[in-house]
Amino acid sequence: MSSRLAFLVAAWLALTPAWAADEVSFVTRDGQSFHTVTVHRVNARRLEVKTPAGIKSLRYANLPREVQERFFDPSLLYPPKLGDALDFTTRDGTRYAGPLRAVSPVGISIETRHGVDTIAFAKLPPELANTFDYDPEDAARYEAILRAQKAKALAAQQAAERKAAADKTARERAEQNAKRQRPSTGEAQMGTRGSKNLGTPQLGGRGLDR
Repeated sequence: MSSRLAFLVAAWLALTPAWAADEVSFVTRDGQSFHTVTVHRVNARRLEVKTPAGIKSLRYANLPREVQERFFDPSLLYPPKLGDALDFTTRDGTRYAGPLRAVSPVGISIETRHGVDTIAFAKLPPELANTFDYDPEDAARYEAILRAQKAKALAAQQAAERKAAADKTARERAEQNAKRQRPSTGEAQMGTRGSKNLGTPQLGGRGLDR
């Protein structure tokens, strides 16, 4: 083997992760069994393994503890808890310092002196984002659900407003029609006088008695 080829092989081995092509057997926390499968890639909070059916991607949270400890950063085993003080700088250069108040599928909330700020996982430094059970696909699905819920609520509100407006218009038209059909006070009085029994005409009179 030439010295150049040997150098290239050594460089490739140095760049190849220690877990590449490792064979593992385990049962996930939801009961999936994997026997002597080959590790394909470790990506953030997912472990990809080669199975007879193809590449299978498994979430970190679904893996048994021994697999988590073997293939992932140990800090992932102890993610920050609510109330823990955090101090970090986002990818766009904004610094946050304060206790952790909430964790959602799309980000975290930090209490600062200005109030509670929500920061998306995509903006967190990778080493911090990875400590949470964050998955981009889950985040995308969660955001899609939120958008659908907002759209549904807005459509329901608009439908209620249209119905209220239509009901109001119908009431106003009914009132106007009732007013047109109802006789006025003068007409009612005239109708009463015209139908009154005036009695038999009196033919006698001063002029006729003579």
